Amino acid sequence: MILWHKTINHPTGFVEKLEKQIVSQHKSKNYFTTYNDNTVKNDPILDESIDNHIENFYNDVVIEMMKDIGIHGFLEYYEKKGSRWVQMYNSDTDSHGVHDHHGFGAFVSWVHVLKASPRQKPFFFINSRGEKLHPLCQNTSDIFAFPSWALHGVDKVIESGVNRIIVAGNVHLK
Repeated sequence: MILWHKTINHPTGFVEKLEKQIVSQHKSKNYFTTYNDNTVKNDPILDESIDNHIENFYNDVVIEMMKDIGIHGFLEYYEKKGSRWVQMYNSDTDSHGVHDHHGFGAFVSWVHVLKASPRQKPFFFINSRGEKLHPLCQNTSDIFAFPSWALHGVDKVIESGVNRIIVAGNVHLK
């Protein structure tokens, strides 16, 4: 189900700064998310410099991704405001149940693993037989894209003391 995969690093110190800010705000058993669909009572605020970095960094990454997939220059695409979000999971939080992004009108979805669970690949797809398929590309700095209709979820992080941090997003066709 993986359409595209690369290993991409943020500038030195960015992930640590992001993690420190998330941990300072997160006091819940729910996984941390900046995703806002108006149903979640979670309103984290990231530092403006972090928000700006994420915006600028992923603008270029999404263009590169769409070029490699073969969409750039062929189909018109865009990212809606709020189509990128940060999430953190650890052994003290819950996980993210099975869902898709196609219902939101997305065409391609992506996940960038900023900090991985060293001994676990918690992201999974689920096939029509109900089997979980865990992609191998879930190491720190791995970014991968997949069809937005693909059912996917995140297993509970089992390793104590590890924060799994990701940035995710959706690309829409015009």
